[in-house]
This record gives sequence, structure tokens and C-alpha cells, in this order.
Amino acid sequence: MTHPKRSNVYREPGRFAAWPANYGLWSWGEEVVAIFVSGWIGPDTGLHPRDRSRPFIPVVARSHDGGQSWTHEKFTGRIPGGSQTLSGDEHVGPDLQIGPRLDDRDFVRLSRPIDFTDPETIVLVGRTGIVAGAESWFYVSADRAHTWSGPYRIPRFGQTAVAARTDIVPPRPRRGTLPIDHWQAGRFRGSDPVHLDRGWRPYLRAARLDRRDTCRVRHHAVLRGDQRQNCAVRQALRR
Repeated sequence: MTHPKRSNVYREPGRFAAWPANYGLWSWGEEVVAIFVSGWIGPDTGLHPRDRSRPFIPVVARSHDGGQSWTHEKFTGRIPGGSQTLSGDEHVGPDLQIGPRLDDRDFVRLSRPIDFTDPETIVLVGRTGIVAGAESWFYVSADRAHTWSGPYRIPRFGQTAVAARTDIVPPRPRRGTLPIDHWQAGRFRGSDPVHLDRGWRPYLRAARLDRRDTCRVRHHAVLRGDQRQNCAVRQALRR
């Protein structure tokens, strides 16, 4: 195994850049795309030292040399509610949050199935935040994150809140699996796998929680060639 090399994807004075695991990382040979959000450094409140009075804006970082150097682009997907912050209501003040201004008209209906195994098709999952009443949705890009269709709403499956993340495991062309956190007893309780059949057409009827297969999955899963999955699991340790 060769020694890994480290490169700076993004660094700006006074800025707080974070959480690429929530947004996505994709590669096509030497071309690599990572999406994260950039806010501003603020007081340490015990969670993250960020400025809640300013938005967390999504950034598309792109490399054409396997990650050695990076350029930055604006995220071109439409964020619901006219907000600048994506998947971060818990990190900004109420006047910057998506949740309070979310409307059914913010979402569009998927017009054709998604081929989850197409290497040129990528799915980015968004949400209001890890908050009570959370809503989730997704975008689709067929041109390596230059443009996005959506947002397409992910239903709540009978829960009071669902918070999804970008982690699609594609066992076959029109079926994908992703983890969602669901709200229970006043807080989010781990992740349940959601199976999405027919390429999400019609996804409101086809998607469902399958609690028989429930596992505590966080962010990262790899589909192996033998159709088995390797999942990264995070568990709190109590002493």
C-alpha cells in the first residue's frame, strides 16, 4: 500500500467549511467532485464554533488530477424556500433556515426513473436539518455536478421527521438504498435503510421503510462485486 497524500480541498481565512460526508464525493478517473458547505467561524457553543447569523452555503469542489489540486464552483441546484443554507438548519438562526419557509411548491415530480448504476448519474440528498419536523429531498445530476434536476421530495414514511444523507447503494439499475434518521421520543434515532424501487417512479409509492433489515448505518457504505455490502458503523461508547 502506498502512503496517502494530503491536499487542501478548501481553506479560506475566517471561514468554516465542513461535512462533506453529508453531501457527497464522486469520481470519474482523475476527475473528482466533493460537495460541502462553507460558513463563517463563530463562538464555540459546544457543538461547532460557527457563526449562526450567517448562512452555510454549498460549495462544489472539483479536481482534474486525482485530488492533487482543486477549483471551486457554485452549487446550481435549487434550494427549497429560497434559502442559501443546504442541510444545515441546526447551524443557522431561524431567519436563515429552510424549515420555516418550506412549501410543497418547492418540490417537483420526477419525470423518469433513475438508473442508479449509471456512472454518469449521481444523486445528492438534502434536508432541512437534524431538527424536529425535518424534511428531506434529493437532486439528480447527469453531467458530473455541473447542473442538477430537482429537488424531489422524500416522504416521511409515517414518521414526524426524516433526515436523509447522501449514501446511495445501488444493487441494480432501478433500485437504490439509502439511510435515513427518523425522529422518535424527542430526538433522532439512528438510521433505517430505505429501499427505492423503479428508480423512484413513482417514488412516493415504491419507497418504504423495511424494519426487518434495520441497521445502524452512518454515511458510508460500499457495494462489493459479490453484491454484499460493507458498511461503516458509528456507535457511542458509554463508560
